[in-house]
Formats: sequence, C-alpha cells, structure tokens
Amino acid sequence: MDEMDDVGEELHSILIDSGADASILPLSLLDRGYAVPGVAGKLTGPQGSEIPIESVRDMEVRLKDITGKTICLKERVALSSRVSQPIISFGHLLEGGWSIDGREQALTHSLGAQVNENHFCSPHNRQPDRNQCL
Repeated sequence: MDEMDDVGEELHSILIDSGADASILPLSLLDRGYAVPGVAGKLTGPQGSEIPIESVRDMEVRLKDITGKTICLKERVALSSRVSQPIISFGHLLEGGWSIDGREQALTHSLGAQVNENHFCSPHNRQPDRNQCL
C-alpha cells in the first residue's frame, strides 16, 4: 500500500505499460471487483518469463485528475502473485480515449481529464458502472 485517500481506501502506485496486452494486478487485490468465471491461463512477461494468472476480475480502477476529480476506469484485469504493483495496459487506455501528453508528462482523455505522472489507483469492490466509468 502506498497511501490512503480521504475516505480511507488504499491507493497503489501504478505502472502504465505500452507493451502490455492485458492489465494485471497483484493477487493481494483478489477481494476487489467481481470474478470472471471460466477465464484462466498465463501471460508472458517482457523477458519471456511466464506470469501465472490466479484470477480474472472486472474492476473499477479510480484515479485522481489534476483538479482532484475522481476518474473511474472499467477494466478486466488478471491477478497474479508474481506482480507487486498494478500494471495497466496503455493499449486499453488508448481504446478508451486516453493519450499521453509528453510535454505535460500526463495522461489525458479526449473529454478533458488529465492525470499527472503521480499515478495512484484505488481498485473498488463493486460492479463497474458503465454510466460512471470511462
């Protein structure tokens, strides 16, 4: 755990990975989100090493933008004991309207949201709401 937000939820430093085909979170977050039954397998890491997948879950991942507004991402994530921090697939973010602003070193959305380089997420323990998440 990196820090707590103002309502006592755990915040985790995240890595946005341009080479990741899937978002993957630490197994310690197994109690978050909702299980996706019948999905199992393994992923391959950047050096060709196998990353076992213990669970696949639908989650809301919440970020704070530069104005303090909560940004909610809906993600289907793999969970693995071999991962120590959340890794979010940049490809998934691109598909959702996100891009990187190199000058500002920020994650930006086509609707105007901007998240600076201090990325923190709070995986939530409820069903993703398609009307509230990006």
